[in-house]
Amino acid sequence: MKKLVFLFTLALSMSFFFSCEKSDIYNPSGDGDEKLEEAKDILKAYSLTNQYDVVVKEGYNTLVMIGEDTVYYGNLPALVDIPKTVETKSSNVMEVLYVPKTDDINFGYISQWGMLLFEDVPQGDCDYNDLVVEFTATVGSRKDTWVNGKPNPGNLYHLQFDGYVTAVAKGGGLPLQFGFEIREIESGTVVYEKILTGNVGNDFFPGTTGFINTYKDFPFVLGEKLNFRDTEILKEINGSIGYNWFIVVNGQRYYTSGAYSFLKDKSGLKYDELILTNGRPTGLLVPNVNRNILIPGTKNFFRWPIENQAIWNAYPQFNNWVDGKTNNPFAEQELDLLYGNNVNLH
Repeated sequence: MKKLVFLFTLALSMSFFFSCEKSDIYNPSGDGDEKLEEAKDILKAYSLTNQYDVVVKEGYNTLVMIGEDTVYYGNLPALVDIPKTVETKSSNVMEVLYVPKTDDINFGYISQWGMLLFEDVPQGDCDYNDLVVEFTATVGSRKDTWVNGKPNPGNLYHLQFDGYVTAVAKGGGLPLQFGFEIREIESGTVVYEKILTGNVGNDFFPGTTGFINTYKDFPFVLGEKLNFRDTEILKEINGSIGYNWFIVVNGQRYYTSGAYSFLKDKSGLKYDELILTNGRPTGLLVPNVNRNILIPGTKNFFRWPIENQAIWNAYPQFNNWVDGKTNNPFAEQELDLLYGNNVNLH
């Protein structure tokens, strides 16, 4: 079995102003809760994962695997994001096993890895290369019987969140930051958050200026690898938890499409943090089923669009996938519109 890594529901830019094509599905209307419900529908349409409700059994730990990789291990209820491609690739079948418990520890750990693609202005051009980040992340929780010498009242958990991120492209000129937050699934309430960078350009690409890895004839520059590890975070939690990634631009947050999991009464999430003015998501998450590091030089390197090329031009089946007409948005590629076709990726 490969190294055990974990995740709870995952929930995961550029300064040019171009309009994006759209159909009726990308033109939400309404106000308040109604508008957020429409935002949820849009984000779900752009999600590359399905949620699996982990079943726990008394006296057992549940083990959820995809191929040789563990995506959940524990005995606490959880919602796990499973890449949709698992349903179409027999080599990546999801397997659920039950392992007899050998102690009374209550815990749950989940994992995910992949790519995050962001737009950094409301009028985004939909090339989703303003920040492109490869990540591996771990989220877990442990419920102890005693906390600080006193009986646990029932809702105190120790959280763990660790992993690494590596930026592989920056196609925006605006200063931005990158971070994550952990939320309750049922209420959407934030229980923990952290900004991982100062200015992304300085932290991920020190000593560089301008756009990086978004023009097809420019040589590849690999960004810095940032490791993070937050453990023993004591928090009151009700129900399952999940996390999501975001960027911050001029004080405004922009999330990935995975945020649909947290659009609840107490989430505090706003429509313009989730949806661009053209009705597309502010960010996308591309999960990596096979767990190969998604950077140039590896066989599963994911190619993002070059400057000013909307993702559905670079991947002609993308809009059909959003509309439910095909299973794979990346099945067809226009290589001239994708970074990495004419550069040395090693």
